[in-house]
Amino acid sequence: MLENQKRCWFCGIELLEWSETGYDKRHYGMLTREHLVPKSRGGRGGQNLVDACLSCNLSKGTKTVEEYRQKLFDLTPPGKSRNSALQMLDTWPEMPREFQDSLQQLIAHIDSAYFPVRFYGEEIHHRLKL
Repeated sequence: MLENQKRCWFCGIELLEWSETGYDKRHYGMLTREHLVPKSRGGRGGQNLVDACLSCNLSKGTKTVEEYRQKLFDLTPPGKSRNSALQMLDTWPEMPREFQDSLQQLIAHIDSAYFPVRFYGEEIHHRLKL
């Protein structure tokens, strides 16, 4: 199992043991274990298991890390703008060329400036390698 220093691998919140939550099973900072590659997709224990808060664990569900990353990015203003631009390009085939170019520039800017979402565990792992 990857060590996260008692923090959620995804959001970085400090995690509480079940007994520290006052036995409230729905506490958002409650320590759970999450598979980076879901069990339903062949993921097993070991290095595939990370500490996660209940909120991130439930939100990720059976998504891969990349699918979860995309889900979170899509909820941000840049992600919503990017998706709107892609949708306009797909649904307006007669769009003037200058509009198409502007939307493609916007998408490229968002991709270079805002994507991808980095998870806490990835940041810690990156720092340990330096």
